[in-house]
Amino acid sequence: MNSRVLYLSTLADLIQQSRQQFYNLLPPVSFWLEYMKAPNEVTWYQANNSSIISGYCVANDLAFEENIYEQYFMNIVLYRLFFAQSIVEGVSFGLLGRILANPRGGAVSIITDIESFYPKHYPLTKQDIKYVTHCAHNLPGILEWLFDEILILPGLNKLYKEAANWNLAPEVLQYVKNNKPVYPVISSETVGKVHFTNELEVAEFPVPT
Repeated sequence: MNSRVLYLSTLADLIQQSRQQFYNLLPPVSFWLEYMKAPNEVTWYQANNSSIISGYCVANDLAFEENIYEQYFMNIVLYRLFFAQSIVEGVSFGLLGRILANPRGGAVSIITDIESFYPKHYPLTKQDIKYVTHCAHNLPGILEWLFDEILILPGLNKLYKEAANWNLAPEVLQYVKNNKPVYPVISSETVGKVHFTNELEVAEFPVPT
């Protein structure tokens, strides 16, 4: 995922430095060029999120190698990114939301540093899985549950539809179904070879649906 973002942003930087005119660029590259011309929270989210969507598409089959909790955490990261983008796009929380979701502000760093929201371990520990499945009955776990279950998930279909438009990425629509995140998706290449690897006992925790 990181390599895809680096590749697309670096390609845009090289194009800008070349001062040449290029056509039929990938949307993420065009968005990075727009961000370089006019750096602000809206153009940054379009560049960053479209690049991440591209990475999710490229890594779809590879994602099946992860255990089911790691897979679900990929969904959490994606829909939280879309929610932050919806704020700067003016869909949620008005001016206050735009300030809080500004990637250059301190609020984003504070949220991403909260371990219950973004675990630091790979693979996920048992405590991490409690947070991912919203089964941690402590203050951080309750805050995470409220953030996801109350603010984001009830409007997931609409959020993904808007994200597809903002980022010129119609492929996003295949990652949500009946208001549930469903990444990764079965493709013709993965049929017959899907499997999960998990050092933890799956039966100990609820399976995300």
